[in-house]
Amino acid sequence: MRRFELPRPLADGSFSVLAADAAGIPRKRTRAQDLVTVSRGIRVPVGSGAQGTAALRAYCQLDECTVLGHFPAARIWSVGLPLWADCDWRIHLARPRGGSIPKRANVAGHRLDLRTGDVVILDGVRVTSPERTFLDLAATLRLDDLVAAGDSLVSEHGPEFPFWTGWAGSR
Repeated sequence: MRRFELPRPLADGSFSVLAADAAGIPRKRTRAQDLVTVSRGIRVPVGSGAQGTAALRAYCQLDECTVLGHFPAARIWSVGLPLWADCDWRIHLARPRGGSIPKRANVAGHRLDLRTGDVVILDGVRVTSPERTFLDLAATLRLDDLVAAGDSLVSEHGPEFPFWTGWAGSR
């Protein structure tokens, strides 16, 4: 028996069972062996190689207000993080104050005072803006690491740009 093919957006990364329902995918198909359940109601096609927003999209599809923030948002915005923070692969999800804190396996949940402009849609994912991400990092990073993170946000040059090493031999 031939397996029901997933439509392009679902086949490319994580998706919620609710998104599969909306796309007309039978529930039986969401339990097939070529899909991995990474969290309650979230599936990822085996071998999809999803990265960045595609890998995290489903976590923000579970409701209308959950937003991706903190370290995952920093990675999406190519913010330079210290090694200890770069090794924290928990998914940081936030909801506005007054709502419940997101609780799932491998998720760090937060409540934030989100204002107009604090959330943007990037590749179909609600993510904190670069400015808001920087403010959230300020609560976690040491000052020197925060300065480096800020530098990486405002720099005109990409990470491949050679670092300035000082004035050699000048006095």
